[in-house]
Amino acid sequence: MKKENKLIRWVKKHRKAIAAVAGGAAIIGGGIALANHHSNMNSIQTLTDAFQTTTENNLIPAEVKTTTVQQVATVPYEVSKHLRNLHEGWHPSAEKIASATANGFELGEGQTWVDTFTKGAGVA
Repeated sequence: MKKENKLIRWVKKHRKAIAAVAGGAAIIGGGIALANHHSNMNSIQTLTDAFQTTTENNLIPAEVKTTTVQQVATVPYEVSKHLRNLHEGWHPSAEKIASATANGFELGEGQTWVDTFTKGAGVA
């Protein structure tokens, strides 16, 4: 506890010096980056030239080919009537409550009725 307080007091006492050192480091880092700018630009040009050479040799396609997605026909199938749980706060319609009752089911809280339907009628 005492060491922590001692550190905090030291940082507060020397905050201007710490800020100056941090600012100086940032300036020096910026200077180094500017000094190496020419070297960095040469590296970028070398990579660009290498990529162009590679694409000219067809090792990497020079242009992106687009592919269309074909829809595959699926075999239709029938989904049996069933109860479905609803999202919180949702309620079944009066029509669904009546349909469930007609089929011998009583809907619980947050449930609805789903009649038989065909699914998977794909595109030819």
